Amino acid sequence: MKEVYLTTRYATPVKKNLDLMVDWQTVHSRVGYSLATKQHANGDCLVFIQDTLNRIHKDLKLSFILPKEAVTVSVTMSGFEVGKSCQDFVKKTPTPPDAFFTYRMFSKHVQATYYNESGRQYLAGLCYYPQLLTSRWIDTSTDSNAMGFAQLLGPLYGENELERFETDHWKSRRMYHRFCSAKNQQVVVEVKEGDEPRHYVYNCVKGRGDREPCFECKMDFVNCQSLLAPPLPTFQSPPEPMEDMEDLEEEEEEEEDLEILEKESSDNYDFGA
Repeated sequence: MKEVYLTTRYATPVKKNLDLMVDWQTVHSRVGYSLATKQHANGDCLVFIQDTLNRIHKDLKLSFILPKEAVTVSVTMSGFEVGKSCQDFVKKTPTPPDAFFTYRMFSKHVQATYYNESGRQYLAGLCYYPQLLTSRWIDTSTDSNAMGFAQLLGPLYGENELERFETDHWKSRRMYHRFCSAKNQQVVVEVKEGDEPRHYVYNCVKGRGDREPCFECKMDFVNCQSLLAPPLPTFQSPPEPMEDMEDLEEEEEEEEDLEILEKESSDNYDFGA
């Protein structure tokens, strides 16, 4: 199993799940699921994804129960709808001709779909491929971590990189995400009080993010902080106090008297002495 899955232009669905699909259903265009003829997915996985759906779309909690025959489940993020298949997501508003979608696996069972427009990247939705009854070992905690990390990697910032400091993740957890060229992927950057910024790289084998120092992410944070810092105030020297006019007049009179005395002494000087 790979430690890291990179972002690609094409979806990589789990074939053994899709092979069981006989129907595709949607709920209010926000949730979609592929159905098999009977239950094939592990019950613990179905409970896990039901809880995830309830958390993301809270208003569906009392009106929607995932069928036990589901073999894929897709959930949308804000601004998007499910399309005609489990990997297909559609933006609600019109899209420019240069917009496109990209895909990234975060585990063997969790795939994220991203919408890219004008240098920005948005999480359009998540697709979950529940483990089947034939699986030897079931562990939903890995998939839970994968979905959580995928949601942390929400919109990438365009020209205004200071937007990272306006997100809920930054305000509540001092976390944001960016593309790290040193790792050639998106990472989550955490800035703890009294510590230098460190980034998390999601490790698909361990099912969690590995926190490690990164010079590139550190300098990127320092540069952004310098843009946020208010400009240093400029100080001007106070003007010199005005001298009293009477003092000036007295000084002028003293200078005149001195010039007269010097002239008189020079006229009486004895050159032969």
